[in-house]
Amino acid sequence: MEQPLRPVEAPVAVPQPAAEKIAPQNFTPFKPLYTSTRVVKCDAELLRRNKVIAVCTQDSADRMKILRTQILNQMSAEGKNTLLVTSANPGEGKTLTAINLAISHSHQLDKTVLLVDGDIKKPSVHTYFGIENGPGLADCLTRKAEISDVLINPGWTAS
Repeated sequence: MEQPLRPVEAPVAVPQPAAEKIAPQNFTPFKPLYTSTRVVKCDAELLRRNKVIAVCTQDSADRMKILRTQILNQMSAEGKNTLLVTSANPGEGKTLTAINLAISHSHQLDKTVLLVDGDIKKPSVHTYFGIENGPGLADCLTRKAEISDVLINPGWTAS
């Protein structure tokens, strides 16, 4: 005999202690000072070879706009503003997808984009832009670098 369905109680939110109460006394919150982003010129031909949409055909840019719009609509419906691109295996295209989504998203006039290469062991976003590897996420998290030292704005001119 089947048991009747019973209502399930919603989880109760338990207030958490304030961060000051649970953080060690020598803890200093990460408060970046940010004034402007260093612009680094990128080779348009390298971007083209690496399939970065900023300099690719209109057709490929249009396909990325469709994907961007679908993702942004879903994020907006859920009240989200952060997107993580990941996969189970290396070589599945997550870096190129993240780069092209970030560029496509940045083309909207009212949007600001921050693309973070979260691969601590083998970062590769810089290689797509032909930018020299330098301090990155791990350096900021361990306070070996300031955020102003790692943020860049890749610039290029269309050819």
